Amino acid sequence: MDAGGGAPPALRCLAPPATSAGVVDVAISLNGVQFVQTGAPLAFRYLVADTPRVSAMTPAVGPEDGATNVTLHGTNFVAMSAADGMLVCRFGDAMVNATFVSGAALRCTAPPAALALAGATLVGSGAVLVQMSLNRQEFYSGAPFAYMPRTGTLLPPVPSSKGLRGGSVALVARSTALDPHFA
Repeated sequence: MDAGGGAPPALRCLAPPATSAGVVDVAISLNGVQFVQTGAPLAFRYLVADTPRVSAMTPAVGPEDGATNVTLHGTNFVAMSAADGMLVCRFGDAMVNATFVSGAALRCTAPPAALALAGATLVGSGAVLVQMSLNRQEFYSGAPFAYMPRTGTLLPPVPSSKGLRGGSVALVARSTALDPHFA
């Protein structure tokens, strides 16, 4: 029960599985017979009946200085107030607030690579894993995100002209390779 480090004593309890979202009362007992009543009732909120899952992210690449607005796609995302700051995306080791879009989409902004990569485990072709959380403690499945340099020069599009109806693809290239890399 000692939380250590001068913190007040604490109990750690394992929340049992639930079949639906909602608030439940919490009762504390040291012997399974007598339950402690505190001044205010204790409550625990189950947010979803199933585990949130991230299946994809768009875009999956952004500049090293961050600021890329990304959408996480998946299932069982929960609408939460932005004011409570509990709904987050984690890019490698850096957490950023997320915005609920729907039960299948969240939006967040990629932090700078220097923050995301500090101590992070790289995945795939040198990308960090982006995960989501409903409480800043438990993180759910993720998708890779790669940081790219902003160096290089854009080359003119090919072809550089087309009729008014458009319809053809114009290729815009860079003078440097587009492979993800990390500083």
